[in-house]
Amino acid sequence: MIKTEFSYSEEELRDFFKFHLLNKEKTKYIYFGSLLIIAVIGLLLIIVFDDYAVLGFLLLLLALVLAFLFPLLVKRTINKQVHSRYKRPEQAIIFSEEKITQNIGDKIIEYNWDSIIEVCETDKYIYLYISQNSALIVTKSTIGDAKYKQLKTLITSKVKK
Repeated sequence: MIKTEFSYSEEELRDFFKFHLLNKEKTKYIYFGSLLIIAVIGLLLIIVFDDYAVLGFLLLLLALVLAFLFPLLVKRTINKQVHSRYKRPEQAIIFSEEKITQNIGDKIIEYNWDSIIEVCETDKYIYLYISQNSALIVTKSTIGDAKYKQLKTLITSKVKK
Protein backbone atom coordinates (compact mmCIF):
# COMPACT_ATOMS: atom_id res chain seq x y z
CA MET A 1 0.00 0.00 0.00
CA ILE A 2 1.33 3.42 -0.99
CA LYS A 3 -0.18 6.57 0.50
CA THR A 4 0.28 10.08 -0.85
CA GLU A 5 -1.00 13.18 0.94
CA PHE A 6 -1.47 16.54 -0.73
CA SER A 7 -3.73 19.47 -1.41
CA TYR A 8 -3.99 20.81 -4.94
CA SER A 9 -2.07 24.06 -4.97
CA GLU A 10 -2.55 26.72 -7.60
CA GLU A 11 0.77 25.71 -9.18
CA GLU A 12 -0.26 22.06 -9.41
CA LEU A 13 -3.57 22.97 -11.04
CA ARG A 14 -1.83 25.33 -13.49
CA ASP A 15 0.71 22.66 -14.38
CA PHE A 16 -2.06 20.10 -14.95
CA PHE A 17 -4.13 22.33 -17.21
CA LYS A 18 -1.04 23.48 -19.12
CA PHE A 19 0.00 19.87 -19.66
CA HIS A 20 -3.54 18.84 -20.59
CA LEU A 21 -4.09 21.70 -23.06
CA LEU A 22 -0.64 21.82 -24.65
CA ASN A 23 0.75 18.30 -24.46
CA LYS A 24 -2.01 15.74 -24.09
CA GLU A 25 -4.62 17.35 -26.32
CA LYS A 26 -3.41 17.98 -29.84
CA THR A 27 -5.44 21.16 -30.37
CA LYS A 28 -2.30 23.23 -30.81
CA TYR A 29 -1.48 21.27 -33.97
CA ILE A 30 -4.94 21.94 -35.38
CA TYR A 31 -4.66 25.61 -34.43
CA PHE A 32 -1.22 26.14 -35.94
CA GLY A 33 -2.09 23.97 -38.97
CA SER A 34 -5.06 26.22 -39.65
CA LEU A 35 -2.84 29.28 -39.31
CA LEU A 36 -0.40 27.79 -41.79
CA ILE A 37 -3.19 27.13 -44.30
CA ILE A 38 -4.48 30.70 -43.94
CA ALA A 39 -0.95 32.08 -44.43
CA VAL A 40 -0.29 29.88 -47.49
CA ILE A 41 -3.58 30.94 -49.07
CA GLY A 42 -2.69 34.57 -48.33
CA LEU A 43 0.74 34.14 -49.96
CA LEU A 44 -0.79 32.44 -53.01
CA LEU A 45 -3.26 35.26 -53.43
CA ILE A 46 -0.45 37.82 -53.25
CA ILE A 47 1.96 35.99 -55.56
CA VAL A 48 -0.31 34.31 -58.11
CA PHE A 49 -3.45 36.42 -58.23
CA ASP A 50 -2.58 40.12 -58.36
CA ASP A 51 -6.25 41.12 -58.25
CA TYR A 52 -6.61 39.53 -54.80
CA ALA A 53 -3.38 40.83 -53.26
CA VAL A 54 -5.26 42.94 -50.69
CA LEU A 55 -7.20 39.88 -49.54
CA GLY A 56 -3.91 37.98 -49.35
CA PHE A 57 -2.37 40.65 -47.12
CA LEU A 58 -5.47 40.55 -44.91
CA LEU A 59 -5.19 36.76 -44.58
CA LEU A 60 -1.49 37.04 -43.67
CA LEU A 61 -2.34 39.70 -41.09
CA LEU A 62 -5.11 37.50 -39.70
CA ALA A 63 -2.71 34.53 -39.39
CA LEU A 64 -0.17 36.72 -37.60
CA VAL A 65 -2.73 38.11 -35.15
CA LEU A 66 -4.12 34.64 -34.40
CA ALA A 67 -0.60 33.30 -33.81
CA PHE A 68 -0.02 35.97 -31.15
CA LEU A 69 -3.44 35.36 -29.60
CA PHE A 70 -2.88 31.64 -29.00
CA PRO A 71 -0.64 31.97 -25.91
CA LEU A 72 -2.99 34.59 -24.47
CA LEU A 73 -6.01 32.36 -24.99
CA VAL A 74 -4.26 29.40 -23.37
CA LYS A 75 -3.26 31.53 -20.38
CA ARG A 76 -6.81 32.89 -20.03
CA THR A 77 -8.29 29.39 -20.18
CA ILE A 78 -5.85 28.10 -17.56
CA ASN A 79 -6.56 31.07 -15.26
CA LYS A 80 -10.30 30.54 -15.64
CA GLN A 81 -9.99 26.83 -14.81
CA VAL A 82 -7.69 27.41 -11.84
CA HIS A 83 -9.87 30.14 -10.33
CA SER A 84 -13.08 28.18 -10.88
CA ARG A 85 -11.69 25.32 -8.79
CA TYR A 86 -12.16 25.78 -5.11
CA LYS A 87 -9.30 25.21 -2.74
CA ARG A 88 -9.61 21.63 -1.70
CA PRO A 89 -8.92 20.29 1.77
CA GLU A 90 -6.03 17.99 2.45
CA GLN A 91 -6.39 14.84 0.42
CA ALA A 92 -4.81 11.44 0.31
CA ILE A 93 -4.61 8.82 -2.39
CA ILE A 94 -3.96 5.27 -1.28
CA PHE A 95 -2.71 2.87 -3.92
CA SER A 96 -3.15 -0.83 -3.20
CA GLU A 97 -3.05 -3.95 -5.31
CA GLU A 98 -6.85 -4.03 -5.54
CA LYS A 99 -7.88 -0.39 -5.96
CA ILE A 100 -7.11 3.30 -5.64
CA THR A 101 -8.79 5.14 -2.78
CA GLN A 102 -9.04 8.93 -2.71
CA ASN A 103 -9.81 10.52 0.67
CA ILE A 104 -11.08 14.11 0.49
CA GLY A 105 -11.82 15.17 4.04
CA ASP A 106 -14.45 12.68 5.17
CA LYS A 107 -15.43 11.70 1.62
CA ILE A 108 -13.97 8.49 0.17
CA ILE A 109 -13.89 7.73 -3.56
CA GLU A 110 -12.66 4.36 -4.78
CA TYR A 111 -11.41 3.57 -8.26
CA ASN A 112 -10.65 0.18 -9.76
CA TRP A 113 -7.41 -0.02 -11.66
CA ASP A 114 -9.55 -0.55 -14.78
CA SER A 115 -10.94 2.98 -14.22
CA ILE A 116 -7.58 4.47 -15.17
CA ILE A 117 -7.87 5.50 -18.82
CA GLU A 118 -4.31 6.71 -19.27
CA VAL A 119 -1.19 7.46 -17.27
CA CYS A 120 1.02 10.42 -18.18
CA GLU A 121 4.25 11.28 -16.42
CA THR A 122 6.12 14.58 -16.45
CA ASP A 123 9.21 15.71 -14.59
CA LYS A 124 7.13 16.80 -11.58
CA TYR A 125 3.90 14.79 -11.70
CA ILE A 126 2.16 11.53 -12.49
CA TYR A 127 -1.31 12.06 -13.97
CA LEU A 128 -3.71 9.12 -13.68
CA TYR A 129 -6.59 10.03 -16.00
CA ILE A 130 -9.96 8.84 -14.71
CA SER A 131 -11.87 10.57 -17.51
CA GLN A 132 -10.93 12.41 -20.67
CA ASN A 133 -10.50 15.71 -18.80
CA SER A 134 -9.79 14.83 -15.16
CA ALA A 135 -6.96 13.06 -13.45
CA LEU A 136 -5.58 12.08 -10.10
CA ILE A 137 -2.38 14.07 -9.65
CA VAL A 138 0.59 12.64 -7.78
CA THR A 139 3.37 15.12 -7.07
CA LYS A 140 6.65 13.23 -7.28
CA SER A 141 8.50 15.49 -4.86
CA THR A 142 6.06 14.73 -2.04
CA ILE A 143 6.34 10.95 -2.18
CA GLY A 144 10.09 10.42 -2.15
CA ASP A 145 12.23 8.12 -4.29
CA ALA A 146 11.41 4.81 -2.61
CA LYS A 147 7.64 5.34 -2.78
CA TYR A 148 7.97 6.67 -6.32
CA LYS A 149 9.67 3.48 -7.47
CA GLN A 150 7.07 1.32 -5.72
CA LEU A 151 4.24 3.39 -7.20
CA LYS A 152 5.70 3.26 -10.69
CA THR A 153 6.06 -0.53 -10.45
CA LEU A 154 2.48 -0.85 -9.19
CA ILE A 155 1.08 1.39 -11.91
CA THR A 156 3.04 -0.42 -14.61
CA SER A 157 1.75 -3.79 -13.44
CA LYS A 158 -1.88 -2.65 -13.16
CA VAL A 159 -2.35 -0.20 -16.06
CA LYS A 160 -1.60 -1.39 -19.58
CA LYS A 161 -2.49 1.89 -21.31
